[in-house]
Amino acid sequence: MLWLLLTHERTGCTKDFLREHVDDYRDLASESAFERKFSRDKQLLRDVGLPLQSRSTPAGQTVYTIDQSQLFLPQIDFTADEERALAHVSGLWGNDSDQTSVSRALSRLQQYPGLLLAGRGAVEKLDVPDDAEPAEMEHSTGVHVRAQLARTDRLVSDLAEACRQLGWVSFDYRKVGAAAVEQRRVRAWSLVAAAAHWYLVGFDADRGQQRMFRLDRVEAPSVRARTQAPDLRTAQDSAPPPNFNPKALRKQLLGESAVQHSELLIRTEAASSLRVMGRTEPHSRNGWELLHATFTRRRSFLSAIAAAGTDVIVLDDDLRAELIDTLERVAALHRSATPSLELAPPPKSRNRASDAAVITRMIDIITVLNKHPEGLQRTELIARLNTTDSLLDHDLQILRFCGLPERYAPGEQFDVIEEGDHVALRQADELAAPLRLSTPEALAIVAGLRFVADYPGMSTETVRGARSARDKILELLPSSEVEVVHASAEVDPAHTTKVSLLLDAIRQRRVLDVDYYSMSRHELTHRELEPLRVVQMAERTYLQAWCRTASALRVFRLDRLGDVTVTDHVFDVRPAAADLPPIRLTPNTAGGAEATLWFSYRLRDHLDDFVPLAVAELPDGSVAGRTSLQHPQVAVSLVTEHPGETRVLAPASLIEHTLAHVDAALGHHQSWQTHH
Repeated sequence: MLWLLLTHERTGCTKDFLREHVDDYRDLASESAFERKFSRDKQLLRDVGLPLQSRSTPAGQTVYTIDQSQLFLPQIDFTADEERALAHVSGLWGNDSDQTSVSRALSRLQQYPGLLLAGRGAVEKLDVPDDAEPAEMEHSTGVHVRAQLARTDRLVSDLAEACRQLGWVSFDYRKVGAAAVEQRRVRAWSLVAAAAHWYLVGFDADRGQQRMFRLDRVEAPSVRARTQAPDLRTAQDSAPPPNFNPKALRKQLLGESAVQHSELLIRTEAASSLRVMGRTEPHSRNGWELLHATFTRRRSFLSAIAAAGTDVIVLDDDLRAELIDTLERVAALHRSATPSLELAPPPKSRNRASDAAVITRMIDIITVLNKHPEGLQRTELIARLNTTDSLLDHDLQILRFCGLPERYAPGEQFDVIEEGDHVALRQADELAAPLRLSTPEALAIVAGLRFVADYPGMSTETVRGARSARDKILELLPSSEVEVVHASAEVDPAHTTKVSLLLDAIRQRRVLDVDYYSMSRHELTHRELEPLRVVQMAERTYLQAWCRTASALRVFRLDRLGDVTVTDHVFDVRPAAADLPPIRLTPNTAGGAEATLWFSYRLRDHLDDFVPLAVAELPDGSVAGRTSLQHPQVAVSLVTEHPGETRVLAPASLIEHTLAHVDAALGHHQSWQTHH
């Protein structure tokens, strides 16, 4: 393998030497084929965190080496509080692939006995008496928060390095509503994560001003570094201004954060979707109640009012004007010409692991087994690696053919020894210590620690540990990287008290009595819940719980939870809820009515949430898809929350239902505005 050969040859290797001794290079038919593969392999080594360096010799040759001083992780001593915070990071990600990657990176940091970091059920083993009863341990241990954070891939890594150097990059970018991509030339200032997306902030040379770019709209997996700046009047034109504040930009991306209040009139025993947003009191108008609503995001609040139709009266003139504008835009779009499109089955997702992921798994296996020369039981090895039995078989088979090239060092390939359920590794001493974290791995852990430190309901000790552990991880990166990458928790301020209440109930295993608005049934329901986990997905917060009413695991959106009462009843975790799977936040389409939905380019990612059976992409980058909806009200809520950017394309009956609802609500609110 290339990286082992470069590690073994301390003085470095020339390309000619590598082509002669690496089997994959010897069989290539041409010099150009070798150059292409060698270039890909060099980038691959850098992607997995190997410190590949190059230098020129007096003879004009390029020599490649692995910097031994930067190859291995230094010894890091974590406090008990820091271990507790890292345990939360290990169990944080709701996405399986992200969680697996982070768990493996954390396993390389695991030079302390306090944590079991492997697998979904990452558990804190801290401050628990050795003689504690199982029920007592259930109450005092566990990681109860998951999240979907912005992923840290190669693009993020490349741009973090560019930001660190305030360097210039170029990339192909498709802006909202554009029919074609454009090349952008940008001086990179900072990376900001918000609502599960990464954004690059910098100076756009072609626009001559500060701009922000969402990374999932970059039409390539990497960016091109530029050795010199475009022509500018002065170098200062492109530098960050003295008042540049990435944290303020992040707040801007997240939208409104201040808790707001409004008073509405709602019909008695109606407007269930609004009732969960505040408290009601009797009103002098017969058949109506006064609702004192609390909200943060005005757009979502307007959508809830619009969905209530004629069962609500808006008392605030400015809010009513915005509502009327929203309804008019929805009606106009649904009466405009329908775009021509041909739906086709969505492309199958790419399940094959990347080369970087495979190499990372190989390195992790070698590292773990080298730390245990006597070997490990398969079950323990699987737990430490957070892998599966079949995947471990696959990886061990690959390792049998790895090691130093046979013609260069005969007999020095890895020796994988399997005896029954026992696995050991020999002749892999070149990796006797854990490798350093790659930049994406370190940034993912740092993002997780920031999340833990900022999330409501965490203990003071855990918050303190998250902040100090974050500082220790950042020491593994270039010192200025902390200034260019910004990410944090995104809990709606209106829900922070409720989140803290839920986490306390989860830790104490207390049964909850709640009122919940069911979108699929369009009604307010009462539930008894056994709370198990809080899940943060971008700006939305969810509760995963065992619903005693339904006798099943269920997921509840916090903005649809009304009154929450923590009872004195203590529950034991049921076997069916002991190993919680990652939640899939997709609509329940079973038995629903077929519908075709359209999303603008800015909202195209939303289509995936509806698990479309067929899709189409339009020339302007917008998308459409055929799915199923449990209730027509789902369509009404969708199009009113994103007026002008979503619409129902089919069937005609659903379009008619949506327009009838919107027209009735529009006439109702316009009439109130005219007469009051």
